[in-house]
Amino acid sequence: MLAQDYTYAFTDTGQILNTDANHSVPFVDVTKVLGFGNAPLRTTEREREGMDGGFIDALYESMRVITIEGNIYNATEAFLDTLKANYAPSAASQPFYFYLPVVGERIVYAKSYGIHLDYDNQRSLGIIPFQIILKAEDPSIYGQLQSGSAIIGGSSTGFGFNLGFNIGFGGSSGTNGTIAINNTGNRDADATFTITGPVTNPAIANDTTGKRITFNIVLGAIDYLTINLRNKTVTLNGTANRRGTMLGTSTWFLLVPGVNSIRFLGTAGGTPPSMTYITRPAYR
Repeated sequence: MLAQDYTYAFTDTGQILNTDANHSVPFVDVTKVLGFGNAPLRTTEREREGMDGGFIDALYESMRVITIEGNIYNATEAFLDTLKANYAPSAASQPFYFYLPVVGERIVYAKSYGIHLDYDNQRSLGIIPFQIILKAEDPSIYGQLQSGSAIIGGSSTGFGFNLGFNIGFGGSSGTNGTIAINNTGNRDADATFTITGPVTNPAIANDTTGKRITFNIVLGAIDYLTINLRNKTVTLNGTANRRGTMLGTSTWFLLVPGVNSIRFLGTAGGTPPSMTYITRPAYR
């Protein structure tokens, strides 16, 4: 969406902030952005009975707060109405895009706490200071979208790799496809997998972490199972909850930083079943 250094936009159709100034029309000059460092740690401290010291749990991050400050020049009420609509509250998190030198565009998914405008004596000159507050339930910063696919009984494709091979699994018709997914970020990344039949008892294995998710289900040729690793949801054909089809031996996983070797397993039907994925590298 963005292509210029140090520009910002909230939602896919939002007003781009901090673009090269066109002084004949309203424009937004961003002077400060807070919240791109580490998100606040969620900590618990307790004393250690019977001896000095204590215990600290500081493994997980809390929600990320992003604050954008600057000035609006040549402000008109119509332009201000556009910004207030852009940063109106919403039920779901929306993408906040920002573009940095060298690394390009990155995204935080957040909810808006609105745009705050200050009217003072500069208003008569068309200058209005502003502050925007966004809060991200998921503190991760994400990179560019990656996608790929694999089929049972054939080759696979993935981001930067092409490592197709077949091995026996679950009977004479069971073979697997492997995808190498490269999480170029510095924290574990979410991913969404979609398995399309016909296949019996499909599974997704992350050989890098040694974890596997296996399902006790038969998918027909037009059925598809969607697995979201962050939300830990499993849906059949886009609506029906099938979390209960996971075997008790299954272990949820995320994509660790670096290359993740993912295998698609199961007993194939007549047409080779497929598995696709979408993910973004995740950063702190």
